[in-house]
Amino acid sequence: MIIKPSNQGNASVFGSASVFSSPPPSSSTAFSFGNPASIKTPTSNFGSSSTTPYQTTNQLFAMGNAIYNSVFSTSFADKERALNYFKQAASLGHIEAQCKVGDLCREGYGTAQDFAQAIEWYTKAAANGNTLAHLNLGVLCEEGKGRLRNDYKGAYIHYLQAAERDNSEAIFRLGHLYHYGMGVQANLTQARTYYERAAKQGHVLGSFNAGYMYQFGLGAQPTSLFAFSAIDYGKAFGYYMQAAKENHPDALCNVGYLYEKGYGVILNYKQAFHHYSRGAEKGSYQAHQNLGELYMDGRGTNTDLDKAYHHFETAHQGGIEESQKYMDIIKEKKSDISGSGSMNGDYIAIAEHNRLIKEKDDKIAAFMEQIKLQQTQIDSLMGKLFST
Repeated sequence: MIIKPSNQGNASVFGSASVFSSPPPSSSTAFSFGNPASIKTPTSNFGSSSTTPYQTTNQLFAMGNAIYNSVFSTSFADKERALNYFKQAASLGHIEAQCKVGDLCREGYGTAQDFAQAIEWYTKAAANGNTLAHLNLGVLCEEGKGRLRNDYKGAYIHYLQAAERDNSEAIFRLGHLYHYGMGVQANLTQARTYYERAAKQGHVLGSFNAGYMYQFGLGAQPTSLFAFSAIDYGKAFGYYMQAAKENHPDALCNVGYLYEKGYGVILNYKQAFHHYSRGAEKGSYQAHQNLGELYMDGRGTNTDLDKAYHHFETAHQGGIEESQKYMDIIKEKKSDISGSGSMNGDYIAIAEHNRLIKEKDDKIAAFMEQIKLQQTQIDSLMGKLFST
């Protein structure tokens, strides 16, 4: 079974990472700051109205950073000192410091958590062209923090500003808004375009979502009379592989699925087993389910009912209901083996026979899927020819 992108809350859509610009190094929270290499930073750290000497404000900012980044700055007093230095620099027009104060107010670092203050400081930095401030304002708008309700239109505006400066996280989030029609009319073509832009900058979830869009032909548009691309397993495989190389668990699972079915790649059970195994190690419950099926049938690995049962059990604990059916089948088979007195000989022989049949069926299914895709392309082309 394939895994699709989820829209059930920010954790499932965007992963567990936050996108705020810089956490304290002692924090255990995983943060994502977009792709620093792609961010076009302002040529100056000062707003247009600033007449403060460059050295003074930079020194204040550097002093705040020194305390903030020190592994020894663990007390509230230390955090408060860092915040005060940042506030002084921010008040004097240092743009990065303005964004940093917004971060600390949002985090409750050296002060009580205050989303309204965070928005105020982010707004100042954004007005001075700070990319991360736009991104973070977009996130706060989307999540409804410091506001009466979720402001998806506001999120869209700020993400667009950050995306114009090539921030990969903002580009990805624009794709998400278009995908689900949040703050903007749903448009799968635009969603796929933004996912692909983010993927090209190395954004893992951008790669995963782009792969999903290509696998199911979402957001496809004919580019010419002779080029119609809806479902494209080859491109889906490529994008999933990009995310899989970064150990994204669901991408690893989906790469395994494409190998298992022979979609966009030559059918290869060993590669399916390899990628399912890696996905399971990284926490994909669907990968556990799919691994169990391979162990049960002896595809890509030796038949092993005990290991199959273990993976089905893990998948079931993760909420995959169909795993229970497979566990029941294994219990029944083990009971039959135990009752017959022949431990595994007969069963392994039968399993090998079934494996060969399954492999043949999978190859036929993959071949038929390719024929179906080709027929779809032919039908589309013929329709365009006769409509002109």
